[in-house]
Amino acid sequence: MHAAFALLWSLACGVAEPGPGGSDGGSDGGSGSDGVEEGPVSGLEVHILDTMGSIPVVSWTQAETATSWVEFSFEDDAWLASPAVERAAGSAEELVLGVPFGMEVQLRVHVGDAQSAALTIQTDPPPSGAPVPTKVEGEGTTPFVLTCIYGTSNYGNEASVEGSWTFVIDKKARLVWAKEAEPERRNLHCQTSRDGSDILIDQNSFWAIFDMGAAAQIWRMKIDAVPTQVVDTPGAHHPFTELTDGTLAYAGLDHSFMDNLWTISPEGETRAIWDCSDFHEAVGEDKVCASNTLFWDPRTDHFLFSIYSTDTVVEIDHQTGETLRWFGALEGSWAFSPTQSQFFWQHGVHYTEEGTLLVSTKDRLDGDETVVREYVLDEEAQTLTEVWNWGVGQGIYGPEMGEADFLPNGNVLQNYGSMPRMREGTPEGEVVWDVEWQAMYIGRHSPIQDLYALAP
Repeated sequence: MHAAFALLWSLACGVAEPGPGGSDGGSDGGSGSDGVEEGPVSGLEVHILDTMGSIPVVSWTQAETATSWVEFSFEDDAWLASPAVERAAGSAEELVLGVPFGMEVQLRVHVGDAQSAALTIQTDPPPSGAPVPTKVEGEGTTPFVLTCIYGTSNYGNEASVEGSWTFVIDKKARLVWAKEAEPERRNLHCQTSRDGSDILIDQNSFWAIFDMGAAAQIWRMKIDAVPTQVVDTPGAHHPFTELTDGTLAYAGLDHSFMDNLWTISPEGETRAIWDCSDFHEAVGEDKVCASNTLFWDPRTDHFLFSIYSTDTVVEIDHQTGETLRWFGALEGSWAFSPTQSQFFWQHGVHYTEEGTLLVSTKDRLDGDETVVREYVLDEEAQTLTEVWNWGVGQGIYGPEMGEADFLPNGNVLQNYGSMPRMREGTPEGEVVWDVEWQAMYIGRHSPIQDLYALAP
């Protein structure tokens, strides 16, 4: 049980400007001066959220309607802030987001022009077995990253991570949020929702109890870690994604070990979109169809379905289920220019905002490096032309999984899957952030600009 801390309201001598509306900003300033209990706020308290030990909860009673917010600091006298919100008179409450586990944090409340004195609370230590990095070099440029991890060591060493977790780190790789998978489940493709307001976690049973995905589910939750929706996804093998209207699309296994494409509407209606057996028959392929990435493009209403078992990516029309084109190694694939830029064992395949294709891939068919390749699409010549790559010649290899994304500043963020490592690099190839864990693998990742978008 967490102790609650109470403070009498203190009226500041000066005027405080409203907070910036996000947890990665704030204004510098000192604590408020001593005051009296009668003021714009009374009953100021703070406690740690029962469902997530890194989140302080500040509560107070406002005497009148006013704009209010919470400022907080946990290092170097740098003050961050929750969003400024106009609140009616009466009880008020705010989550304090972005504080690492095991950190002492100072907090103060602003109501209009008034500022309280600071109060202090300690966040809980990281949960036992949670994914604390074993190496951090540099600092990331995105405020937060959501990812998931499984803890058994891949190298015969004792793992520092135990179990399967979905978690958030800040740009110094400090753990600020961690949710363990359900018993006999693994988290592989955790992600933020398309609008950034929810966390989506796959409770994968295929890779935990090898039941062909019969008990697999997708959980939706806010940052308080309380599930708001649980969706059964029978047969789920690897990837899933969300559409704008909340529809979930996922790869579901059939009896022939073929990954087919299914959707589930917000109302629970299930629809078969695409059958890989039909596609393989059409191109003369007899291998199984095992996928690792599913991307939906809202600009075209098309899916990209990455099939690692054949080193191929298929583009599929959502409405008709038609196979529109495919890239990779199968007969009828587009060409590559130069030919040595062909991808193999590709993961994280998606179209960027600029319309290029971005892939995390082996450097060659029998390669031992995991690299990023970006291509432009030449529709007339049916050719993928490489325009940029990263990691070639650097000797980093994750044998399975991994993905890469461009950040808003143009940097690339890559994770290496079964080499449990995450790096950020500039367009010129400079590494600015390098984080490692001692574990089995990292799953998907989602850069996050503002944790308050995930608040309940």
